[in-house]
Amino acid sequence: MGRRIITTQFEAKSRAKIDGYFDRLIKYIPSEILGAWIAIKGVLTSANDVPINLIWVVFI
Repeated sequence: MGRRIITTQFEAKSRAKIDGYFDRLIKYIPSEILGAWIAIKGVLTSANDVPINLIWVVFI
């Protein structure tokens, strides 16, 4: 799945499928934000006795 958003069949190369709502939503989120979230969540969950509320605060 490339990062290019395909809304019409004319934009698609060959027989690529047109992106639905969920596909477009995922492609709009920058990869830097996803990488930072995965790193922070990994650090928090590897520590002992981290309350789930702290993870939500970091997320927000």
